Amino acid sequence: MRGRILFSPLNWGLGHAVRSIPILKTLSASGFEIILAGNGFSLEFLRKEFPDWQYVVLPSFEMHYSGGSSQVISVLKALPKTITASWKEHRRLRHLIKEWNIDIVISDNRFGLFSKNCISVYITHQLTIPMPAGFRFLTPLIRKLHRSIISNYTYCWIPDEPGVFNLSGNLSHNQVLPKNARFIGILSRFQPETFLVEAEKQYDFLFILSGVEPQRTILEKKIISFFQENLSCKAILVRGVPDKKESIECAGQLTIINQTSEEELKSLLEMSEVVVCRSGYTGVMELASISKRAVLIPTPGQPEQEYLAEYLSSYPLFSCVKQDELTFSRLRLVAENTKNHSFSFSSGLLTEAIQDLNK
Repeated sequence: MRGRILFSPLNWGLGHAVRSIPILKTLSASGFEIILAGNGFSLEFLRKEFPDWQYVVLPSFEMHYSGGSSQVISVLKALPKTITASWKEHRRLRHLIKEWNIDIVISDNRFGLFSKNCISVYITHQLTIPMPAGFRFLTPLIRKLHRSIISNYTYCWIPDEPGVFNLSGNLSHNQVLPKNARFIGILSRFQPETFLVEAEKQYDFLFILSGVEPQRTILEKKIISFFQENLSCKAILVRGVPDKKESIECAGQLTIINQTSEEELKSLLEMSEVVVCRSGYTGVMELASISKRAVLIPTPGQPEQEYLAEYLSSYPLFSCVKQDELTFSRLRLVAENTKNHSFSFSSGLLTEAIQDLNK
């Protein structure tokens, strides 16, 4: 059989929505009818990508980080609201299943979207959620709580490779998997065979900013300040904000744009020597899929990104630098340490997981 799917990604930055695109395209090609559910910029992004699909506004709790180097207080303050929001979305889901005659619910990191009345799928690359320094003693407890959430779902899909050469490291490897969990491979909008590796390079750096405020803006201002001097290199910055304004020419050799389409971003990646971006997992998957050299700058105080930046630096393709240590001279030095490297990825893991939805 084929059925009707309610698909909802978390609205904390664009990463969850972006990595949903290859899943949604594969589901649609497999004959499923899909209804998008979500809120904010994340839902707006997916509606532009799939303009003919129906959608439902499903609010979620909006996370706000601090401007400092530690996010512990922000996260602790958010816990009660996160729990309340998950409970509300779980109650709302009951009505949506009946109203839309839903057969399958797929949630990318939204805790409350499970039901005993239909198949439910939970997507995460963090079976183990890293804790900040001083709170690491809580890691086993948080892992247990997260696995309790995962156990409510029919399936847990992990976007990564199942073997030794993987991108999530200890976040989803080196541990016993939940019984309902399986790896679905690397998710990316870009196909390696269509990526022009040898394209003529027009930019020394492509800066791609993302994530929640105020840290996104803090990094943006720092990068722009570099180019207020008379630098010889040429660069372009994609701000990753939902603004419709025209492109802006900044002082020096830096061009700033607010958003790009998938094809525009692909062209910029082809025309740039090195990418500079956050160490968010979705961006890492896309860069690895096309073997693109990158300097990773983790969001300060965000343990997941800090862990991924350090872990991925073991691969030649990636280097990392902390935001508070970022200077232009250090950026150039770190970028020179990145080397071309091709990853070998499994094929068919996502398709196999989707086929099992009808068993």
